[in-house]
Amino acid sequence: MGWFPVYTQVALTGYRVVKSRVRNHPLLLFWFVLLILAFFGIILKLFEFSIAQSELDIFEGVDRNGAVFMLFFLFLAKSTMDGINKGAASKEMTFLLSAKIRRRDILAGILVALTLFNLAIVALIFGIAVPMIVGLHMALPTDPYLLVYAIQMCLLGTFFGFVYAFLLYIQPLWKKLAYMSATTPFLSVLYYLMTYSNLSDQDLALYILVVYALSLPLLLLVNRVMLDTWNSATNPGKNISGKVKLDGTVQNPLMARIIGKNVLLLFTREVLRMMRTRHILGAIITLLAVSGGLYYLMNKFSDLDTSGIAFGSMILPLIMGLGIYMAVVLEQGVDSLSAVGREGKNIWILKSGPYSGKEVIRAKTLASLVFSPVVVINVSFVTAIQAGYSFGAGAFAIMGSLSMVFIAVGLGQWFGARFPNFDETSKGSPDMMMLYIYAMVVLLLAFLFCTIPLGVVLLYDLTLGLLVMAFFTCLAALLLILCVHLAGRRFDNSEFSF
Repeated sequence: MGWFPVYTQVALTGYRVVKSRVRNHPLLLFWFVLLILAFFGIILKLFEFSIAQSELDIFEGVDRNGAVFMLFFLFLAKSTMDGINKGAASKEMTFLLSAKIRRRDILAGILVALTLFNLAIVALIFGIAVPMIVGLHMALPTDPYLLVYAIQMCLLGTFFGFVYAFLLYIQPLWKKLAYMSATTPFLSVLYYLMTYSNLSDQDLALYILVVYALSLPLLLLVNRVMLDTWNSATNPGKNISGKVKLDGTVQNPLMARIIGKNVLLLFTREVLRMMRTRHILGAIITLLAVSGGLYYLMNKFSDLDTSGIAFGSMILPLIMGLGIYMAVVLEQGVDSLSAVGREGKNIWILKSGPYSGKEVIRAKTLASLVFSPVVVINVSFVTAIQAGYSFGAGAFAIMGSLSMVFIAVGLGQWFGARFPNFDETSKGSPDMMMLYIYAMVVLLLAFLFCTIPLGVVLLYDLTLGLLVMAFFTCLAALLLILCVHLAGRRFDNSEFSF
């Protein structure tokens, strides 16, 4: 039971953060519960309405296992980021490594904590959905094996995300690829089982458990390289800081004239942080996981007959929009929410320096927008073209994803400045309650900004829809500017406490 103290430390840290958040902002708990109930109620009612308008089952022709397999990609992306923050790149690991705790117990404790937390999310989803379906007498198809598969995808996604969190920091590159290749046989077998196998539900569930059990020895690989990867993540060998001057010397006069000298210096500081922590690599892996899951789901739903379903022509675009939304929230959203909190006690250096709050927030906003081209081009345009849409539809997807990026980054900067999390053990990452409230607000605004132009496309033509989408993209950019302004003013007027 050497892993239990580690598990307790991780669990209590998360509990204290949420407890402090509720104590300081009690209304957030009310909004959290209200948004959860409203979200599930709306989603379930939309499914019930669609089925009621169709003589066919909405799931006819759709591979149920393939749809459930999406949960694996979601938990894989989430757990990779959690594993980096809680283990691979956590400086608090210093205390655990210096204590008389074996490395495998440290890994087991962190993995158990992440697994139980993700299982709690699955329990929350089904714990709310099932009573709503039964209590409100909704005419929705039920399948007990959906819960079984959801739990298994949660276990597998959490495990492989945790493994990748450590393998990402192995040096050199050939060694990293060699270690990562050890995971491909298990993922290939899992993909085959969920996509092409014709096993019964009971046999399939059993085979998935076998894959999970056989993949557990991968922890031995992680245990072997744990110390090296942690040193690489927290103390990069290359002197990156020597490549960038932060002493007031303007490196790019043109950029300094466009965005301001102080903003350029602070932006350089943020990019330097991303390079030191290898945030870029983790972000790319996260976006690839979301892109892979979206592409997989689009292929599975491409043969869906929507002729008899109300608003059936909007199903595939909404699925693609949901995938873009997940990529934006997991990357730009989480990064923006933690922009102020991850400074920790160093926040006083920024507040006492020759920088205004607006300049600080502008620099952090520009840093959060670094990955916008990856989201816009890879997740939106490429997915739209591969799904069989025209280049005009791809342009529509680009503007839609830009709108989501502007909304997510703008609201993330404001939420982060208004409700910062200065817990250094989590590197300023938002707690689950704050993240969910933020994600629901972004989802609501993204839905309004994207579905109205989509409706114009379906009712009239693509050209008019593109013009309307361009208008809403400009509105989203204005919202970003407004949120940055408000966040900067909040930064100037706040007296942060620790």
